[in-house]
Amino acid sequence: MLVENQLKRTDHTHLGQLLTYASGLQAVTIVWISRHFTDEHRAALDWLNEITDDKFRFFGLEIEVWRIGESGAAPKFNIVSKPNDWFCNVAKGASQLRGTELTETKKIQMDFWTAFNSHLDEHGALFKFGKPQPQYWMNISIGRSGFAIEAIASFWDSVKNSGESHELRAELYISGINAKAHYQALELQREDIEKGLNRQLTWHNPENARACHLYTQKAVDLNDRGRWEEYLSWLATELNEFYRYFRPIVLNLEP
Repeated sequence: MLVENQLKRTDHTHLGQLLTYASGLQAVTIVWISRHFTDEHRAALDWLNEITDDKFRFFGLEIEVWRIGESGAAPKFNIVSKPNDWFCNVAKGASQLRGTELTETKKIQMDFWTAFNSHLDEHGALFKFGKPQPQYWMNISIGRSGFAIEAIASFWDSVKNSGESHELRAELYISGINAKAHYQALELQREDIEKGLNRQLTWHNPENARACHLYTQKAVDLNDRGRWEEYLSWLATELNEFYRYFRPIVLNLEP
């Protein structure tokens, strides 16, 4: 594996170095890490992955630095380019992982998202929902990098700051190097947004984290499967409204 680190935005010099390194090797995974990838360099990596065989694998990663609470700073890597078969291999690994025994919490999460998928199939949805996973969140693509609609079914109540009750959330998740600027641009429209959605939102812009959230929340008991239909209906309604309302706003938001 070869790793090329670049503290600034990508440039032709580093791209040339990557090609020089690769030319002398029989098989290699090359990872190019940079603060920001230009469209032309991301396209170049995509092209290299298309024209080379599986002996060569090119990854482009944008790096961010996150800090949660009082913890130390930690890197977060966002994939901007990858080999065409990479997701297939990751999915295969995830499938093998799912074959291992799940905790009771993970089983409930898996069952809940499976039931949610069935609910959407029966009642319809504006968005495409992913394959259920044993985790508390599921991402819904909104058509622009750095933004997503998130469905959350958590055993931690963020309002009460307690694990004694649980919560569902529908949220607009904002990440990336422009997350704070995008959040502020939306916050300037707060009154219009809440009026357009006909909902009062929680606006969460943590000082020591780059990601921001706008969400609605419902306190629930995920262990009470008898109320799941009520929960599924609420979450589906919220996510449909978030997708309907925020997608055109996000797509037209200034970079």
